[in-house]
Amino acid sequence: MSRSVLIISYDPLAARLKSVVEQRYQRTAECFYLPRRFFDREPEYEVDEYIRYYEGICRYLENLSPATSLRNFIAIFTLWAECKTFNKWNPLLYYRKERKRAHPPELLLSWLVLTYPEIRWVFMNDHGKECQHASQFHWISPELDLSEILWHTACIPLFDPCGLRNKIREILIERTDPEGQHVAFGTPLRPKQAAAIDEESSYVYMNAYAAYRFGYRSWGINSWRMLESAMKDPREEFDVLLEDLYWSFSDSPLDTNRYEKQFPQEKDRHFSNLEYRDAVLPGFEKARWRILVTIGPHQSEPDKARWLENKRYLKTLSSRARILYKPFAGIFDLWKRAGLWNNFKQTPRQGDGFRWPPEPKAPPGYEGSHSAPGRLLNIAQRLIRRAIRILERPQGVTDAIQAAVLALEAKELLAGRTPTTALEALAVQHEAEIVAESMFLGIEYNLNVKDRFRDIEREVNFISRGFNPQTSKRSAINARLSIIEKLANRFRELNQFEEEHECLAEARRLRLNFWLRQRAVHWLAWPFVKYIDVILRSLGHFLAVVFIWIILFTLLYFFGRYNPSNPAELWDALAESIGFFFTTEQMNNGKDALFGSIPLWHLALGFQGLVAFSNLGLLLAHIYMIISRK
Repeated sequence: MSRSVLIISYDPLAARLKSVVEQRYQRTAECFYLPRRFFDREPEYEVDEYIRYYEGICRYLENLSPATSLRNFIAIFTLWAECKTFNKWNPLLYYRKERKRAHPPELLLSWLVLTYPEIRWVFMNDHGKECQHASQFHWISPELDLSEILWHTACIPLFDPCGLRNKIREILIERTDPEGQHVAFGTPLRPKQAAAIDEESSYVYMNAYAAYRFGYRSWGINSWRMLESAMKDPREEFDVLLEDLYWSFSDSPLDTNRYEKQFPQEKDRHFSNLEYRDAVLPGFEKARWRILVTIGPHQSEPDKARWLENKRYLKTLSSRARILYKPFAGIFDLWKRAGLWNNFKQTPRQGDGFRWPPEPKAPPGYEGSHSAPGRLLNIAQRLIRRAIRILERPQGVTDAIQAAVLALEAKELLAGRTPTTALEALAVQHEAEIVAESMFLGIEYNLNVKDRFRDIEREVNFISRGFNPQTSKRSAINARLSIIEKLANRFRELNQFEEEHECLAEARRLRLNFWLRQRAVHWLAWPFVKYIDVILRSLGHFLAVVFIWIILFTLLYFFGRYNPSNPAELWDALAESIGFFFTTEQMNNGKDALFGSIPLWHLALGFQGLVAFSNLGLLLAHIYMIISRK
C-alpha cells in the first residue's frame, strides 16, 4: 500500500525531511508549516492559538481530493510529545478563567488524532519505543530514522491498533470540567485487541471493522511483515482473531528449514497447516477466540486430509475456535455465526471493558448535561461531514468502511449528548455499513437487516433519553423512522430490492406507532391499520392470513349450513369457502341459509367478499410494487 507523507514542521527542518523521504524512501512528501517557536520544549500558547493551528491543518487536509486519500497518509509531526503518562493528552484541557495560561502542545495533537483516525500520526520522542501504548508506530527518534515508520505499510490506523485514540479517551473520561462534572461520561473504551488477517484488503477492512464496532481495537493485517511483527511481540495479546485459513502474502517467507526438526515432512511446513502456523507465530495460540473465515475445503487430496488434520488440531487448543464459510450475510451475520452473540437478548457480545450503549446510571455526583463539550462536538461534526462526503461517491468497500468508522467515532465521542447530532452520526454509520456490505462481493446478496433494526432501536432509545421525557418515545420512533427510510433509499440505489422492502415494512410499522401516539382517537383504527401492516410484510405473511380466513369461513359454513355430525361434509364447506374466496361466486348446493337465516347468509357472503377483494387487491398492488422496483 503506497502512502503519502505529510510533514508538519518548520522550515528548514521540513525541507530536510521532505528531501530524505523523497530521495531515500521514494515517497511523495508534502509540507505544512507552523511557527518555529511552536516546536520548542515549553511553548507558551493560549487555547485560541491552538484552535487556529487546528483549523489550518484541517482545512489543508480536507481540501485534498478525493476525501479517501487521507487513508494513505502518514503525518510526521516534528514535535516533542509526552508518551509515558499521557496526562497532557486531554482534548478538553482548558482553563476558563485563565485563557492566557500556557497549554501543552499535546492538546492540539489530541484534537488531530481524534479528528483524523485514518491518518497514521507520528511524533518525536526520546523514549518512544519504551512507551506502553504506542511502540514504533507513533514515535521517531531524534536521529529522524524513518525506516521503522515507513516499512509498516500494512498498518491500518483506522481501527486504532496501537491504542493511541483509546488512551486519549481514557484520559478524557477521567477528567472533569471546572465544575467537577465528568463531561465525557459514557465514552466507551476498547481495552481488548482483535486482528483481521487476510491477503485481500476488502476482507481485512470488513472483518477488522466488525471487531472494532463490537468493542475491540483491531489490527488489519494483509502482509507477512505486519503479521510477524504483531504475532511475535510478547506484549501483544489478542482476544479475537479473524483469520483466513488459506492466506498467501506476497512477502511470505520461503525458508522453512529452521522448523525442520518439529515438522520433518516438507508438506507440513506451510501456513494452511494451523499447527505449523502456531509454531512459527506463537501469538495465535494466545487468542481467546479464533475465527477461521474460509471458502471451505477442497475435496481432492492432499487438501482434504489437511482439512481434517486442522479440525483435529483446533480441538486440542484452549482457544474457542469457529470455522466460518464465505460468504456471510453482513457484519451482524459474521458476528453471530462466529458465536459472539447473545441469543437470548438478540445482541452482539462485546469486548470485555467495552460498553455500548453506556449504562443508564451515571456515576455518583454526576448531574448530567444535554450537550456534549464544545470541542468534542466540533470534532464530531467534522467527522460526520467527512463521512457524508465519502458516501457521496464511494469507490469501494474500503471507502465505505472508512466513512462508517468516522461516523462511529463521532457517535461515541458524543455518547448520547447533543441528541440531534448523535442521531445524525448513527444514521450515517448505518448507511455506510450497508453500502460496504452491498458493494462487497464476499458477502451474500441478501443481507441480514433484522438485527440491524434491533441495533438501531437500542441505540436510538439510549440517545433519545436526552429529549423531553414526555415526548422521548415519540422522538425515538421518529428518529428510527428517519434512519430506516434513509437506509431504504440507499438500498434502492444499490439495487438491493429485498432489503429495501424489509426497510419499507419496518418503516410502515413505525409510522403506525407514530400515528397512534399523535391522538388517542387514532387507536380506534388500530386493528385495521395493523392488519394491513401484517399482510404486507411478506408474501408468506399474506398466504398465512388468507389461509386463516379460509379456515374461519370453512368452520362457519360447516357449523352453520352443514351437518356437524357428518365430518365428510367438512370438505364441502372447505371447497365452498375456497371457491367463493377466489371467484366471489356462490357455489349452489341447495343450502341457502346460514343457521336457518337468509340475511345471515347474505351477510356472511358479503363479508367474505369484502375480505377477498381487499386481500387480493392488496396482493396485486404489493406484487406490482415489487416488480416495478426490479
